[in-house]
Formats: sequence, C-alpha cells, structure tokens
Amino acid sequence: MKIKNLIVVVFLCLGARAMAADYDYLLFHTADDSEITLTAQGLKIVFTDESLMATSGDESLTLSKTALGYMKFTNSSVTSIQSLKSGATADGEASIYSISGVRMKTASGTNGSYENCLNGLPSGVYIVNVAGKTQKVVVK
Repeated sequence: MKIKNLIVVVFLCLGARAMAADYDYLLFHTADDSEITLTAQGLKIVFTDESLMATSGDESLTLSKTALGYMKFTNSSVTSIQSLKSGATADGEASIYSISGVRMKTASGTNGSYENCLNGLPSGVYIVNVAGKTQKVVVK
C-alpha cells in the first residue's frame, strides 16, 4: 500500500506539474461513479494514510482512498455526464432540465456519448435523463 501511495505522489509531483498548465480542471472519478472537478490552477493535493485532500481557491474535496476511482486533467468542468453513457443506447436522446424542472433542451447522443449535450448552457446544476437514467450534472 505504501508503494502505491509513493507511485501516485511521484506521478503527481512530476507529471501533474507539467500537465496542470495545459488544463483547467482536475476531475476525480469516484468508486460510486460520481465525478467532481476542481480548478487546476493553484490546486494542492495532500495524501494521508486513509484519504486524499484537495484544495483550489475556495473549493475543497476530501475523499477516502478507497472511494477514489481515478483522477484526470480536463478542460471541461462538466461532471457526471460520462456515467450516463453506460446505460444509453448507441444513439438516443438526452433531456436536460433546470433544477426547477424546466426543460432546457433535448440533445441527441452519438455512439452512446452525451458529453457535448450540455454545451451552451450557463453555469448551474441540471438534471439529465438518458435512456431512463437520471443524473445530476454540474456545469461550471
């Protein structure tokens, strides 16, 4: 376990510094398939024996190591939309609703991918329904 932690820390120290300048966000994918993004600029990550603590400006996140699936840098601040494609058909329709229940738009997915269906929406929290699955999505 200690070797795995060391490898992760070395990767973050060496690889992440070079990559962080090229990306706007660091996405955390958790074991329960939820996704959280933090701004990459000024991001600080601290590992303890049992958890990961990340802070960036006024944003913060604490995850147990067992809850963390993976991390990746991205230029998209959209969270959770990737987990919707797993239950979707190859081509289908995504309905996007505001938090107050107003349908904002309907978008078609291609090859089970719905990542672009939130383009053009203002920052906020939305409810997305794809193939009978409903997910909360945050657009930053």
